[in-house]
Amino acid sequence: MNKRKIVKRLIYFGLPLTLVVLVGAVIVTYFWQMRLQKPEEINMAYHQMTAGMSSMINMTDMDGKEHMGDMEHMGGMGNPSSEEGAVSCSSITTPESSAPIRKFDLTAARTTLKLDNGKTVDAWTFNGISPGPELRVTEGDQIVVTLHNKDIEDGVTIHWHGITVPCSQDGIAGVTQDAVPPGEQFTYTFIATTPGTYWYHSHQMSSIQVSKGLLGALIIEPKNGSESGTSTSEATALYQQLGSSMLVNGSERGRTIPAKPGEQVRLRLINSGNETMEFGVDGAPFRVLAMDGHDLHEPGLLERTIVPIGAGQRYDLLIQVPGAGKVVVSSPSAKGLPITIGSGNQP
Repeated sequence: MNKRKIVKRLIYFGLPLTLVVLVGAVIVTYFWQMRLQKPEEINMAYHQMTAGMSSMINMTDMDGKEHMGDMEHMGGMGNPSSEEGAVSCSSITTPESSAPIRKFDLTAARTTLKLDNGKTVDAWTFNGISPGPELRVTEGDQIVVTLHNKDIEDGVTIHWHGITVPCSQDGIAGVTQDAVPPGEQFTYTFIATTPGTYWYHSHQMSSIQVSKGLLGALIIEPKNGSESGTSTSEATALYQQLGSSMLVNGSERGRTIPAKPGEQVRLRLINSGNETMEFGVDGAPFRVLAMDGHDLHEPGLLERTIVPIGAGQRYDLLIQVPGAGKVVVSSPSAKGLPITIGSGNQP
């Protein structure tokens, strides 16, 4: 009997105590991570980097999730501010250029969006929409984007995901710049050096602000035109998680792309989420033209092949519409959001 009483006491008192400890650990971890993301805790005007390392960060390629650790490592090495020839991140800017200038204005603001299924959702948007406007430029253009923060209390930045930009223009709050507070603005300037499919998003508490809607697509077209031929049309499909809703180009109903039989379509797929999305193509063979803004060399023809697109990645598919029927591109991660190319019978 004594043993039974001991076991009962352990169950009655031990399990609740263990649960309380676990919940407390989760809460402490959450608020600690939130604290680390606050922009005012790191003022990049006073973070210096050695001249010897400036060549490494002068043009930072921030494609994927690992760059944050790299930047924090570089920012914390020794005490470079006291070394001769130190260079601050804020001083590494775009050199003067005679390249054609493409100017854009993006205003971050709280917005109530009405989705195409009739639902309304409280969102944070660029220029009143989510995803924000697609920025389309040509290779070699000088891109000038002025970010205005209307009323996002924690501040905002813009990170150019996958694009090579000077350190000061990379938009990592607390690392390369301070977040832009409400009522203020910041102008980003960089050269569109590499053609491809990219996207932009706020990098101030990015896991929160991206899921609230602060993101958009950025397409850099090749200066000499598409290598896949002049008869190729193209379309962008940006998948995002907006609160509890999975959307493609802001829609909960998928996307239809008009195309005639025999026409080639370059489909630019962007996964802005935190999980891998697996895509299948039904109705026609296809090629993977590019991954993360980099063209593939002589890509082969694929059939019944699953295309896994990781978090933040972009894949460009080349699909030729069959003589009869249509092509459907879909992912189990985005049920009810297929991309339909052409018309006719279901594949």
